[in-house]
Amino acid sequence: MCDFGHWGDGGLHFNIVWPWDCGIPPNVDAIEEIRSCVYRTLVQQFEGSFSAEHGIGPYNRAIYERFTAPEQLRLAGALQRLIDPDARLGVVQFGLT
Repeated sequence: MCDFGHWGDGGLHFNIVWPWDCGIPPNVDAIEEIRSCVYRTLVQQFEGSFSAEHGIGPYNRAIYERFTAPEQLRLAGALQRLIDPDARLGVVQFGLT
């Protein structure tokens, strides 16, 4: 796991890097469990948050929805629809329900 980011404002990121030249295919289930464990620990235990100043993307949608309060999801969806009503910047629309 490689972490990086802009530590001064608490914007930390992490990547799970699989060594492709090791001859062992990546274990997708194990990678997802690691991601879930990291987010659960950081968001719940250390009272952090899941955010993405550069966008969420379909790969992170389930984690974002899991660790983001419903009212924040609704607000994000309202802002997205206001700024990008035709969803040209992305097709993921939050807070529609």
